[in-house]
Amino acid sequence: MHLSGYAAHMPTVNPRITITLTPAVAAVLRELSQLAGNSQSAIVGDLLQMSLPVFERVVLGIRAARTIERSARDEIAGGMERAQAKIEAQLGLALSDMDEGFRPLLEHAEEVKRRGPKAGGVPARGAVPAGGSRELTTPVPLTGGSGHPKQGQKRRTEAKRGRV
Repeated sequence: MHLSGYAAHMPTVNPRITITLTPAVAAVLRELSQLAGNSQSAIVGDLLQMSLPVFERVVLGIRAARTIERSARDEIAGGMERAQAKIEAQLGLALSDMDEGFRPLLEHAEEVKRRGPKAGGVPARGAVPAGGSRELTTPVPLTGGSGHPKQGQKRRTEAKRGRV
């Protein structure tokens, strides 16, 4: 009874793979197989089995690198979120400070807006009094309050144009 032909047709529990070799590797593996009296498949299987500790360490290293990569990505994302929260908080404080600083000005503007022009006072910008003229009914100081005559002249010109 010849068993070698029979063993080749027996199913195996070990997984099989197909590999592609360069011509140089195939030639050396073929010669090694002939000299050792083993199949090329057995020689490759033995070489891989002897290299198993190396492959296991490579697998551990790659897993660790991927874990670190994910962790680093998560850490960077978390850092960016924390930085954004700080910036938003600081911006919120700055806006709050600006609101507080402008509050008196805005409140005064609202009061003026609600009051409208006073009788005998300066008409609202662009408003034309009943007589059809844009002349002011209140006197404008000659100096414009600065003590300099050209400032007064500028103010009078603006007043005539309804800008005061």
